Order: sequence, then structure tokens, then C-alpha cells
Amino acid sequence: MAATFVSTILAQPAIASIVFAFQLGVYEDVRTAFHACSELDEFIAEQCCYVCDASFGQAFAPSAEWPSDPTTGPVRFSALALNKSRRDDRLPLHVAIYNGLLPLTKRILRCRPDFA
Repeated sequence: MAATFVSTILAQPAIASIVFAFQLGVYEDVRTAFHACSELDEFIAEQCCYVCDASFGQAFAPSAEWPSDPTTGPVRFSALALNKSRRDDRLPLHVAIYNGLLPLTKRILRCRPDFA
């Protein structure tokens, strides 16, 4: 019988853990935050801000208690500590931090340690 990826790599926990350590991906429970940031906000470099759709907060973290309403006005780059000249991939992490959503912040960092 020919060796397969599953039988060779995944069946050996020591090797599988090394392979999985280098796989970037988004966990299912934080997928909504990434989707909201890619679909429900507008990046306006000239005004140095992100403008959110009215449904952004509910879509970003449906079960979270928001300390502030993310749709009340533009969020300045300086408040989020993000790149001013282009859309920043770290937006989901910084929105979670800015709004004090600690469990979500930890989960985002867990699945995307390159954002730290």
C-alpha cells in the first residue's frame, strides 16, 4: 500500500504538530470579525479613517457587549494604531483591542500570531 499524506504526516503527532504550527488560517469563531472587516467598512486614506456600515458591530462580534458603538462615526487611524497609507490586514485585531473585546482579541492572536 502506498504511503499517503495522512498516513505519513497526520498519523504521527510529533510531525503533525510541526506542520500545523506553520499553517496560517482563521478559526471559525473569529471568521465573522475578519469577514466584517473585509466587507462592512470603507477605508478612506484621504481622511485617515475607516467608516463602518451600520451592521458592522453585530457582524464583527455578534455575542459581544460593545463598550461603544462602532458605527457612530469614522474611526481614526491614530485610534487604531494602523497604517495610514493603505488598508491594514490587522484591522480585526485592532478593532477588538480598541473596543476591549479581550476574548476575541486573544482568539485572533491565537490564529494569527503574525499580527502581534
